[in-house]
Amino acid sequence: MNGMQFPVCAPRVKEYMLKPEYWIEQVKDAESLILNKEEINDLNEKTFNQSTLYKGWVKAKNIALTGDREKIFDYLKTDKFLVVTGSKVETEPNPFIKEVSNIIFNMGDRIPLVESKKIPQSIPEGNLHAQSPEGSYIIKVPVRDKNGHLQFKLALIARSNDIHEGYLPYTRKNIIRKAFKSLGERYGWGGMFGRRDCSQFIMDIYRTVGIIIPRDASRQEEGAAGKYIKFIGTIKDRENILN
Repeated sequence: MNGMQFPVCAPRVKEYMLKPEYWIEQVKDAESLILNKEEINDLNEKTFNQSTLYKGWVKAKNIALTGDREKIFDYLKTDKFLVVTGSKVETEPNPFIKEVSNIIFNMGDRIPLVESKKIPQSIPEGNLHAQSPEGSYIIKVPVRDKNGHLQFKLALIARSNDIHEGYLPYTRKNIIRKAFKSLGERYGWGGMFGRRDCSQFIMDIYRTVGIIIPRDASRQEEGAAGKYIKFIGTIKDRENILN
């Protein structure tokens, strides 16, 4: 067709296979709940018990200190939160509070919401040139003040973004749809280029339904959730496994 471009597909992949709807139609009970909230909590507890601690480093400028532990726990434990269900979303730019501007959140990120009764008329409050909260979600963002201490500031995420209030139901349909949100993105080993690698891809998809998957691909292969199918052998062997 004029003005259109045919998609480049992997071997034996047809254009119609690039849509999640095709795969959803192949699945029985695509909209049936696989696990409920309590069952997911049990699964996550099992994953925590099997997890390995890792050493790593963080830039000092990204660390903020506080003497109030409850301040952190209250922020994390809230039952009012957004979950990123697209590949990425970002906060709206705010020229008056640059540290909350254009923050990138990835699929599966859990973002605490401000209580409705505490929403100001503008952010920052009382500034005639600031953006109003109309058409946006108002979220709380942890920031580091000039003395290195923890603060929480308000930021805006447009409601038009691919986000959801709370976790998605754990269904096959939702898992397939989330998998297709990264279609065509570059592979980024260990987060290189600001993109996902194979294990992060799996983690992010399942985080949208509140399931915690181990970080390493080798641990994921041990069957933290779902059925483990070993994918080895010749091309023909692998085709038979897929079938």
